[in-house]
Amino acid sequence: NKDYSCANGFCPSFVSVVGGKLRKPEGAGGGVEGLFDPLPEPQLPELERPWNTVVTGVGGTGVLTITALVAMAAHIEGKGCATMNQTGLAQKFGAVVSHVRVSANQEDIKAVRIPAGEADLLLGCDLVVTSTYEALGKVAHGRTHAVVNDAEVPTSAFILDPDARFPTSAMKAKVSDEVGDSAAFFIDATRIATQLLGDSIAANLFLLGYAWQQGLVPVSAAALEEAIELNAVAVNFNKQAFLWGRRCADQPERVLALVDELAPPAAPRLELVDEIVADRTVRLADYQDAAYAERYRQLVERVRAADPRAEKPGSLSATVARVLHKLMAYKDEYEVARLYSNGEFLRKLEQQFEG
Repeated sequence: NKDYSCANGFCPSFVSVVGGKLRKPEGAGGGVEGLFDPLPEPQLPELERPWNTVVTGVGGTGVLTITALVAMAAHIEGKGCATMNQTGLAQKFGAVVSHVRVSANQEDIKAVRIPAGEADLLLGCDLVVTSTYEALGKVAHGRTHAVVNDAEVPTSAFILDPDARFPTSAMKAKVSDEVGDSAAFFIDATRIATQLLGDSIAANLFLLGYAWQQGLVPVSAAALEEAIELNAVAVNFNKQAFLWGRRCADQPERVLALVDELAPPAAPRLELVDEIVADRTVRLADYQDAAYAERYRQLVERVRAADPRAEKPGSLSATVARVLHKLMAYKDEYEVARLYSNGEFLRKLEQQFEG
């Protein structure tokens, strides 16, 4: 909600945080190296011909950085390289498609643009862009491998239709059909990178590490890490993102288990009427008093006595228990003041902000 007119008045629904900044998740931190086996060195492409990589993603998330790092790593190793970035108007949040060609000698690269059907690797940092013709027109069944971040990132269509469905399965199937099921790798790099490193911006380098460990990037890890150092931006963070991608490709079960361990617990969804009544009774006692909560409980019990499906999820009794609580605990100025002053609101602010 970007209408800040209420903030100019006395509406308590708006709270301004002054002097703070959003707190990033802590991530995995140190001390986890012992959980993983030493990483094997994969067989990298031999470059008998130029190795062609198409990188797709969203402007402003580091797609061009991936292209630049691979190009610099090739330069460090004395290999030939050519890059082309198709950004259009996508400096921020629009589609980006980049071409990276690496060869043993610069003379082997006759053109910068990757011809149709000649991509060896499709590195998909965004599923929507990856499933477009501009990307899939470069792949070929039996030649191209696809490593794709399948995180669901809302598009502008959701502005016009909040109920629009994200066609994840259809887009993944489209990619798999073009390269073959055995050559398509889908992973939620955004979720994994955020949990492990505390920032979703690590997803693209994580994806690069994942592809490298599978032998799909024609430069050494040492050269890529040196390129990260030369870039001189968040060096340790980016090295860790690349390393976590390698680990996930080699030991996915261990990495995903750690991600699940780091994920904040989801709030339980109360389905049964007993669970809902127990929860809402406590809330109503805090809202007013025990007598008010008892009045709520008795009203629900009257409906429950006449409901043959009362003990099943989604029953009429469960619906009444939810809706009746909303009617009885309306948020007037006294309730808003109580919610702000009972300590829970400040605790959530401290979790979200620092400074």
